[in-house]
Amino acid sequence: MRFGLFAGLLLAASTSSAQSVHVYDGYLKGETYVTQSPATRSAYVMGVVDGLLSSGFYGASKEEVQKVHACTSEMSSEALRDVVDKHVLTNKDVWKDPMNVLVSNALVGACPVMRPGG
Repeated sequence: MRFGLFAGLLLAASTSSAQSVHVYDGYLKGETYVTQSPATRSAYVMGVVDGLLSSGFYGASKEEVQKVHACTSEMSSEALRDVVDKHVLTNKDVWKDPMNVLVSNALVGACPVMRPGG
């Protein structure tokens, strides 16, 4: 499964409610992200993280939002971008995937607290 880490996180988060989870493609694919300037990549990643931090408005549990906050609150925009860049720039096979999922996968990979059971 191409979206392995993030899909696993969503599956673990949704098993107690027995609901399926659907993640829509975002506006940007990895292949476009890698062509952008560092400043543009930082801005994009910050936007995705801001969305994750406000996901409680749309039904995410307080615990899941707290995990994102615990992972990202001490990171600068450059550090966040570096986490995502490491995941995306070194894995050309994910460039066709949507960036909203790739950002989430990168954060889950870098932050043990965001992993299922973390």
